[in-house]
Amino acid sequence: MNCIIIADKYDRGTKSKGWAGLQPINSRTILVKNQIDVIKSCFPRVKITYIYGFDQKKVEEYFEENEDKNVTLIYNKHYEDYGEIFSVSRAKSLLDEDTLLFFGNIILKPSAFKDFIKKHSQLFVNNKSYNELGCMINKNGHIEHVCYELENYLEHIYYINRSDVDTFRSMVSRFENRNCFMFEIINKMIDRGINFRPRELNKKNILTTIN
Repeated sequence: MNCIIIADKYDRGTKSKGWAGLQPINSRTILVKNQIDVIKSCFPRVKITYIYGFDQKKVEEYFEENEDKNVTLIYNKHYEDYGEIFSVSRAKSLLDEDTLLFFGNIILKPSAFKDFIKKHSQLFVNNKSYNELGCMINKNGHIEHVCYELENYLEHIYYINRSDVDTFRSMVSRFENRNCFMFEIINKMIDRGINFRPRELNKKNILTTIN
């Protein structure tokens, strides 16, 4: 399985704090180490790709000091010019099997991936903490639409099953989609008949972000 961490941008109002990956999440670890350690512990054979851009020097210095052969770095020099999908497209050559994608400001919990089943494409969803993006779930348990101000809040973690990854790669490779958000591409895939199921999290494993 591939895991792509999209960490090339800074969140609004956080530029002065520098690369979010260096932010401490507790007294023992920082965000980037949390993300990589959790993913490797939950998916031992995973191939991790880290897309970076903002604060380039600090990212490269960290990975030079903490060499990890299981992490591939991809630099996006256009991180300020284009949107989320252009960032993902920097790793389009790796979109050839089951792929987990998430953003570089999310603090991960191993419990969020417990008993994870790879048989179908999924969006991580919770109903316990507010997020501006949410989705509709139909009676068959499939996600119908992703939009702002809907319940079934998204956690910004996306799993694309290998049966759907060719369609996803095709969409993120199109230059006209360069400024799209991830949820817009998910909606385009749903419109094409691809089914996404909710990976529903509970109160104990809801994820948080570094601000």
